[in-house]
Amino acid sequence: MTRAFGDLLDAIDQLDEEGTIFIREGPIEDSSEAVVISQGQEPPPGFKYLLEVFLAKEVLGVWSKWRSGKKASRADRCEAVAYYASHDAYLPMQK
Repeated sequence: MTRAFGDLLDAIDQLDEEGTIFIREGPIEDSSEAVVISQGQEPPPGFKYLLEVFLAKEVLGVWSKWRSGKKASRADRCEAVAYYASHDAYLPMQK
């Protein structure tokens, strides 16, 4: 079942850590269609690999830790996970 990328990240704690996030081809935005696929399943046509669920959780944990425990907003979560998926690095702190 597909849902908005932001909705998926809002529910990240309920997702299977063994799953993989796929996102519809195109820019990665809050409203982009996303789906979590279990091992051995194929993503729907037009979807590309984004990141494993356990890594997305790690990214959000690091985001919070680097910001003294601050809770990430929906926009912050989308930005942090999209940045990691594109750069294989955590979103840097803004100066």
